[in-house]
Amino acid sequence: MLSGTQQEASVGEELFRRSRWAEARGHFLEAIRRKPGFAYYYFAAAMCNWANGQLDEAGEYLQMAVRLNPALGAAQAWLGEWYLINGMIDVALQATNVAMTLEPENTQFMQSRAWVLQAAGEMDAAWALVQKLIVRMPMTSSLARLYGRLAERYGQTAQALAAIDKLVAAGLGPGESAVHFTAAALLDSAGRYDEAFAHACIANASYRGQPYDPAMVVRQTNQRIRFFTRQRALAMPKATLRCDKPVFVLGMPRSGTSLVEQILASHPAVHGAGELDFLNRVVLGTAGMVHGNLDDWPACLEQFTTAHADGMAHIYLAPFIALKPDATRIIDKMPLNFLFLGLIASLFPDARIIHCVRDPMDTCLSCFISNFNAGHEFKYNLSHLGHFYRQYQRLMAHWKSVLDIPILDVCYEQVIADQEGQSRRMVQFLGLPWDDRCLQFYKTRRACVTESSLQVRKPLYATSMQRWRNYEKYLAPLKTALAAD
Repeated sequence: MLSGTQQEASVGEELFRRSRWAEARGHFLEAIRRKPGFAYYYFAAAMCNWANGQLDEAGEYLQMAVRLNPALGAAQAWLGEWYLINGMIDVALQATNVAMTLEPENTQFMQSRAWVLQAAGEMDAAWALVQKLIVRMPMTSSLARLYGRLAERYGQTAQALAAIDKLVAAGLGPGESAVHFTAAALLDSAGRYDEAFAHACIANASYRGQPYDPAMVVRQTNQRIRFFTRQRALAMPKATLRCDKPVFVLGMPRSGTSLVEQILASHPAVHGAGELDFLNRVVLGTAGMVHGNLDDWPACLEQFTTAHADGMAHIYLAPFIALKPDATRIIDKMPLNFLFLGLIASLFPDARIIHCVRDPMDTCLSCFISNFNAGHEFKYNLSHLGHFYRQYQRLMAHWKSVLDIPILDVCYEQVIADQEGQSRRMVQFLGLPWDDRCLQFYKTRRACVTESSLQVRKPLYATSMQRWRNYEKYLAPLKTALAAD
């Protein structure tokens, strides 16, 4: 006969199988309350959070599970993937290695390990695991994506596409859109542009998140422009907690931000922290402190004081500096941080801003055929992409006219044409001495979990320039939107 605690867990497991994750989590939390030292219940609660998109809480429960029982391999493997998502590559490698040591033949652990290895740039080790996986387990969406990401490098594009075609024919479940994006990338590299675009269209059409609202985006852009006049921007309270470590690399997604970060992170004095969500949390916190919300942002900053600036700067800087305390500069590469440059200038007046610029058509096309994480509602429709790009242009032009924080424009095409000259320019902008390792950025071992993780492992290439012309017959809606007043 099951105990009350075991009954709670059993009900939770049944609800989880039926995809009723929030309810299942409640039962596992009750099991934790009754038996707080049992690691499995924390792991099960974490899986409920993960399935529900609550990754921060999932990470907390996974960490508790491995503290209670380091030999719980499943918790180690999932914790490794959680560390990977958060750009913590060293501990991700450690956790997935522990999982593999515990159960060397567990295909789920192999898969977690392979994802981490490819993000760390250990391509050969990742590929060796993929080769084992494709003969030991049925093809899944996750395995197809991993296989597809590495296949071109190892001359197996055709085999990966065949596996994806078979999977699509059998019917896809979770991860469907990501598989289509993987197919689009493989077909694009093979020069099969019509098929690539067809897969990208299927993937984008499957988006079921928050819809893009053009009128709201215009309204929000107008609010920022009206509030941050030159006079107000200069008069905004500045944090007295001064720190010159932050470097914000921003711009439209797919504009070269990952390349710029990889070049600079190859300098021994620079740490590339990836796409952090720290600033988003600060914005939410700032709105709360001044008794406002994002609906009236940035008007709520009328009540903003130096004390607020110091408090929010500390909230950002404490975990930020802890990422690499001995680094002279630390890069936050969240592209959409451009939305909050007015606040950045107040919280971090000694920060440096690198604004990445790329041909608008190439930028938007790359967004359309690439797989992104949650958000980015604008990228699933060509007209919306062009519309959002125009608002981004308006806002960046405004920031440059009213803010006194240093902003360096870096053009993707100019980096391709003059790698050393542009790299030296960026390093000088950071106030650092030149280091030749920046020219061999593709050899730098560091985490990269964005869609550009494979590209930044290669020397510079020019095939992404004017790439949009391969798809020109499909791009009339984008051209029209970009040209709109």
